[in-house]
Amino acid sequence: GVFCPDETLEELMIGSGLCLAARNGHALSTLSGTEEAIDRFQDLLSEEGWAWQRLPSAHPYHHQELLAPIREKLQDLLSSVCLQAPRIPIFSTVTGQRLSDSEARDPAYWSRHLLETVRFADAWQSLAQLQPLYAAVELGTGQTLRSFVASLGADSKTLLDGNGGDATIGGLWTLGVEIDWIQYRKARGLP
Repeated sequence: GVFCPDETLEELMIGSGLCLAARNGHALSTLSGTEEAIDRFQDLLSEEGWAWQRLPSAHPYHHQELLAPIREKLQDLLSSVCLQAPRIPIFSTVTGQRLSDSEARDPAYWSRHLLETVRFADAWQSLAQLQPLYAAVELGTGQTLRSFVASLGADSKTLLDGNGGDATIGGLWTLGVEIDWIQYRKARGLP
């Protein structure tokens, strides 16, 4: 992970052999490339005074050149799956916009996820522009996405840990989200 404004990072990356793997938040990006290219770039970042943290990864995810050989295989595999349009709105981290029905059904679109920059910040900003958000709930381990969203200016009181069980439901309720209490009780075996 690199903590550096986008414009500066782009200038520093020229000729580095690295790709922008993810644009996660304000001045918060992830790069992808060979071990050697990453080592050289870490030295450059340190010399320039920018903060960075090496992320463990077995593969150069989102590096178009290095992963291009497997794109077709992935696309063929995805062609064997029955892809359908979403029932609820999904915001694409490939385009940064709302996922279209045709994209959702296109194996080529999904294979792009492996090779192209993850545009989390763009997708979040598109979502936030279209509808008012009561809360964002992170499902999974850690607080990674919540830190990204916080860097984009979201109110930290609206960023909830989805693993909190009753505390998460209580947090949503206090933020004004309508809870289906009958379904909630049923799911917990309560009268």
